Formats: sequence, structure tokens, C-alpha cells
Amino acid sequence: MAGIGMSELTPYQRRQFIKLLGKSYRSFSEIARLFWVEFGVDLANIVDLKSSITEGAGNLLAWAERSGRTRQLVMVLFRGGPTRPSFLQFPVAGEKSLESMSPQPTRAAPPTRGCT
Repeated sequence: MAGIGMSELTPYQRRQFIKLLGKSYRSFSEIARLFWVEFGVDLANIVDLKSSITEGAGNLLAWAERSGRTRQLVMVLFRGGPTRPSFLQFPVAGEKSLESMSPQPTRAAPPTRGCT
């Protein structure tokens, strides 16, 4: 799998999704309004809002993969913020995250003097 642009996640990415989701949100009730605004879908039709994150995350991922919205789901849920990790921390392949795969800024060469 090349990255989260694909419709399915690797087993490793699924585990990390559940782990990051659990660190980011205490319940699906916190996600429900955001989900409606972003996807126009009632989250209660996908997961039991009273279930724990780890119990319902599989259903949420299955919905995203079926609807081709996996990347969008990851980006929406992990936008970052004071208590939420950025989607850049989500693993793309193996143990690498988007953040670790980002190219490092390069410095421009200093201007040379006396060029003709």
C-alpha cells in the first residue's frame, strides 16, 4: 500500500488509527457533530455512540473504506489541535508517518559575489 490515498488500510495502520482515535477522543459523541458537518452522515447509523472508541473504530473504518473516504476520515479526525494529534502522525507505510516522510526544508545556496 502506497499511502492513505488508498481505500484500505494495512493491519498496522488500522491498529494505529484505533490507538490515535482513542488518544484524541473520549467518545463517539465528541465526533458525531464533526462527522455530520464533514460527511453529511449521522454517525449513529455507523457506530453505537455509547460504545467505546476501540469497540466502534472498526465499524467506522469499514464505512470509510466502503465509501472511499478513508483519507478524508483520517484528515478530518486528526486535524490537530491542543489535545489531538495531527494526521501527519498517522502512519503511511510500516512505521513511518506522513510527518516523518515530509521532505526537510532545504537551504538556498548563499549568493555569490562577482558573478559576470
